[in-house]
Amino acid sequence: SSGINAEYGGFWAGGRRKYKGEPRDTIRYTLVRNPIVRIISFWKNAQSCEQLLQHNIHKKIILRRHVQGSPSDKRRFRDEFGQHWSYCKTGTNRPQMNASNPYTNPPFTTFPELVDEMKRTKYHRGSEGHWATVTEWCDLCISKMDYVAKLEEEPWELWFLADKLGLWEDRRQFLSIKNSLGGVPSGESEIDKYMDLLTSAQKNFLNSYFSDDMKMFGYSDV
Repeated sequence: SSGINAEYGGFWAGGRRKYKGEPRDTIRYTLVRNPIVRIISFWKNAQSCEQLLQHNIHKKIILRRHVQGSPSDKRRFRDEFGQHWSYCKTGTNRPQMNASNPYTNPPFTTFPELVDEMKRTKYHRGSEGHWATVTEWCDLCISKMDYVAKLEEEPWELWFLADKLGLWEDRRQFLSIKNSLGGVPSGESEIDKYMDLLTSAQKNFLNSYFSDDMKMFGYSDV
């Protein structure tokens, strides 16, 4: 399976660190996801009031937008965004969106804005787990995983793992597990569609930012 990390040689034959009390036949595994798809999924979810409130970073990005006009215009625009914020919190008194207000048109973070925020905070990756690179998690390398499964290739990856764990008879349960958001998760088939929204410089930044992850897990540049 392509989910086996070639760098680790597939199922580890020996020489790895054992933890206290760890049985000899332990199988260490983890699940990874294409980092570009992970960012797309985070952005798509951010278009809801729930995510706007849950992740304060979106409010900061929106209020950082350039606003033309007098000081009174800027105050009015912020007040209108404040009304939308209140609506998200209470679910009542939905305001009329002002098309000339840059804070409410659109009232959520755009994909290019999110990528620019990643670039602005790239030296503080640990502060935002949604785009932290997997290679930053040193335990992944220290533990020397026996198996690294790709989310994009489920259920086959998970079935293979279930077989190694002695759970083959239960493998079909994986097909009945529903996405927690009640929809279809973002996949690699969407990458080209959303990359068209970015400039060449933004695409080059993503390739550079995630280059270690891409190489380690066999993903392609955008």
